[in-house]
Amino acid sequence: MENPKSSSESSSYNEEGEDYSSIEQSNEPNQIFEEIRGTLYVKFDRKILGSKILEKVVWLSTDGMLSYGNDENTKDGEINMLQVKQIKVGKVDHDENNARYYFTIIHRNKSNSITMAATTEEDRNIWVNALSVSMPYEVGSENILHRVVLGVYTGIRSEPKDIPLIPLDYKRSVVHHIRRPGRAKISLEEYYPSVFADIRRMYGITQEELLEEWNIPEENLVSEGSAGKSGSLFIMSNTRKFMIKSIEKSEKDRLILMIRSYHDHLQNNPESLLMKIIGFYRYRSIPNKSFIMFNNLLLTDASIDEKYDLKGSTKEREASNSEKAKDSPVFLDNDFTAFNRKLFLGDLKDRFLQQVYADAELLAQFDIMDYSILVGIHTNEE
Repeated sequence: MENPKSSSESSSYNEEGEDYSSIEQSNEPNQIFEEIRGTLYVKFDRKILGSKILEKVVWLSTDGMLSYGNDENTKDGEINMLQVKQIKVGKVDHDENNARYYFTIIHRNKSNSITMAATTEEDRNIWVNALSVSMPYEVGSENILHRVVLGVYTGIRSEPKDIPLIPLDYKRSVVHHIRRPGRAKISLEEYYPSVFADIRRMYGITQEELLEEWNIPEENLVSEGSAGKSGSLFIMSNTRKFMIKSIEKSEKDRLILMIRSYHDHLQNNPESLLMKIIGFYRYRSIPNKSFIMFNNLLLTDASIDEKYDLKGSTKEREASNSEKAKDSPVFLDNDFTAFNRKLFLGDLKDRFLQQVYADAELLAQFDIMDYSILVGIHTNEE
């Protein structure tokens, strides 16, 4: 995992999830780019005369237009940074008088791409960072899974200290800004970091464990896809012990609304059958795209030979043919009945039902009825 520069800011939310105050003000929400100006070498490619490197004044305005010329009153050209796909850090040229540190701004229209150079590596990095800060999200320019995992990894690395929660913790979020030369800035908002750190401690999940689990090279990241109708994005950790899943805006808003009740419920019900959410994030570069991190519910040393998602309903509750054709399908209620499967809980029955009732009561308080029990079956050959 790369180790980029990062910074954080905190803000608070009311019960409806709207941002109402800022504990540490961000200096960037109301503008797309930060203004920057200076002197750079600009490479001009001429078909007849060949390439030529000329010293120019270069300036970036807040609307994302990068301009260059002999001065700000005699503009030779400009490039719209909102149409840029990528910035590549290039070669270094040395001569008797100075060095030139190149970078290339790659436009959607290749003919509009341009190469520039600074006289020091530090100046080049300043320009590359400034130009990369608000580059638009582009699936092809970088693995979106990598951006999400890198943001989550940064959040875990800055995990709050083990101190008692205060009321403000149920309203506070932290935004992690991650800047990397030549690549788009990552801004990941982490909701209620102290609350979810406390939930992790409840279940013995350490910071060191999570950092190891999510230290995944970009080339090894793949989406697991979704077994349900939601089309959610799933990302597995190194040993598949933890998962990150994308959620819809309505789910995000509901979790914001019930965060304190959810935390209290887990404290009072250590055997709760509810999903143990241990992190909650919003990726700011993609509108309305939020993620949760949770433990893999069916991680066990024994093989899981059958999986069922049971809602207690028979309407449209049969796995599709495409689902059944998978190597590890998830069957539904009607399949459970058709296969003559039953749950024998023995002495655990009363305790199990009592916990189901308690969990369902919490969900009912927030008008949640679309929930199910995930069942894994291991076949004992003996």
